Amino acid sequence: MDSNPCSSGILKRNPNNINNIEIELIYLIAKYLSVGPCKKSFEVLRAEIEENRILPRRIDWHGNEHEITFNDYDAQNGHIAHDYLLQVVSRLEPTIQKLWPTFPEQKWGLLGRGSQSLLRSEKV
Repeated sequence: MDSNPCSSGILKRNPNNINNIEIELIYLIAKYLSVGPCKKSFEVLRAEIEENRILPRRIDWHGNEHEITFNDYDAQNGHIAHDYLLQVVSRLEPTIQKLWPTFPEQKWGLLGRGSQSLLRSEKV
């Protein structure tokens, strides 16, 4: 049995039918937690990711499916920094401000509501 997670670049959708964006978000949250003050939370999340088979399966060149571990998936995504999610979120603010400017005295944050919400529409 082939145990090399990188022997094939083909990944199949996970058995739980979680879409790719959700898989990537869960992975990025875990990666972020792995270096911060919540390392126990990271360990629990990593265990749940594997236990619930959230990651996509790998298909080898014989067409056989193989589960991949968090570490396998992390190795495949070695280009992703631990603070990648933080960088993505930090880049949202200028874009949001261009789309829906707020008053200068309003502080931007992830937890805002109304005109300060990231989910606001033009009507707000």
